This record gives sequence, structure tokens and C-alpha cells, in this order.
Amino acid sequence: MTTASIPIALALGLARCVRHAGDPDHLAAGLALSQSERRSGRVLVSALAWALGHSFTFLACGFAVVAFGLSPPAGFEEAVTLVVGCSLVLVGGLAVWRHARPADLCRVSGG
Repeated sequence: MTTASIPIALALGLARCVRHAGDPDHLAAGLALSQSERRSGRVLVSALAWALGHSFTFLACGFAVVAFGLSPPAGFEEAVTLVVGCSLVLVGGLAVWRHARPADLCRVSGG
């Protein structure tokens, strides 16, 4: 990679990340996580922590690939997809459990 192509690679990476952030699974996870907070400041902090953690994982993997010439082993994509799917099921299940408690049902119904 030449020095001139680094800004282009960074710009393409940023564009890909912005598109990735709008994927339905990210929107659903963000919504489920934000439902646990009542104040907008806490929602912002929670969303920022989630986004930074997510970004750090991509940066660390990308750095390893570029700096050390590594490539993911066979089956890596499938394993990561399985972990992400399980995480989404867990986040969704927690959101359903949180909103299905009797105290929440009474509050919603006005009782």
C-alpha cells in the first residue's frame, strides 16, 4: 500500500463502517440496550461505550491483518456470525424479560 492510498483506504473504511452501523441488527441491539435507561444522558453514554467497544474490535483485527499480514483462519467468519447471533438473541431476550415483568405490565396498563 502506498502512502497516497492510505487516506483513500481510511475513507472507504469509514464509509463501510457508517453503512455497517445502519444494519438492522445494530439498530435493534442499540434500541434494546437504550430501553434500559430512562435518562437521555445515560443512553448516550451507553451507546458511546457500545460503539467504542465495537469500533475497537474492528480496529484491532484490522491492525493485526495489515501490520502482521495475518489472515483469519478457515471458519472464522462463521464462528463470529454465530457469536453475534447468540449475542443478539441474548440482548433481545433480556429486553423482552425486562418489559414483561409484572411491574412494567401494571405501569403500561395504568394499573
